[in-house]
Amino acid sequence: MVKQKLKLEEALRESEEKVAALESSILQLREEAKVVERVILLLNEKAVETVENIDRGVNDIHDEGKGLKLQWPVVAAR
Repeated sequence: MVKQKLKLEEALRESEEKVAALESSILQLREEAKVVERVILLLNEKAVETVENIDRGVNDIHDEGKGLKLQWPVVAAR
């Protein structure tokens, strides 16, 4: 019985160590997830900004070109 009790105590101690290690891993993963979320938000903001800049640039090109009547074969030959 004493040996069995010692084995159970050892198993309990090992289980508690594993639980502590897993809890530590969970905390670390949560912190990493927060960092990843921030990076994703920044990338989304940059993507939106880039698309808006492209739209502005395309609209500016179209607005500037309204009065121009280019002859495409001549332009291509230059």
